[in-house]
Amino acid sequence: MSNSNYLVNLEKIFKENQAHLERSAKRFGIGPQNIEDCIQDLFLKILEKQIDLSEFDNPKSWLTKVLSRHCISFLRKKELTTSYDFDTLIDTSDDDFDIEPTLRLLERILKDYKKEPKSSIAKLYYFEKLTFPEISKKLKIPLNTVLSHHRRFKIQIKHALSQCLLAEE
Repeated sequence: MSNSNYLVNLEKIFKENQAHLERSAKRFGIGPQNIEDCIQDLFLKILEKQIDLSEFDNPKSWLTKVLSRHCISFLRKKELTTSYDFDTLIDTSDDDFDIEPTLRLLERILKDYKKEPKSSIAKLYYFEKLTFPEISKKLKIPLNTVLSHHRRFKIQIKHALSQCLLAEE
């Protein structure tokens, strides 16, 4: 297949499957801009490796599978490079902003989150500023368990904050 035919075919497959790939990537919760980036990265790698999608019986299925791997990889990279600090999450630059309700909400979340060692992990990470390996050694539990409990706690915080914001509207 000539290079121009290859590019025309790739563009056609991209246009045919773009909406489906966007819907598939949304389930990973990575945001619209990141979804677009993942899809573009996928097609750039296909172009770079000169993969001929017309040779596949079902290119849509293959694209969906490979895109899901790209999205998972993106999330892993994001987790490794993202640090959560309440000082940066809460914008106090506005004079009218009152931090007290937010702090009361966080205290309530921690009180409701009584399961051990999950609550200890959250307290050690957010208030004592220990790293995950330090928490693992201190509590004598595996590092992956610490990371799993921390992820679950973040989900609970996100849910509580979204409920709080919905109640204010």
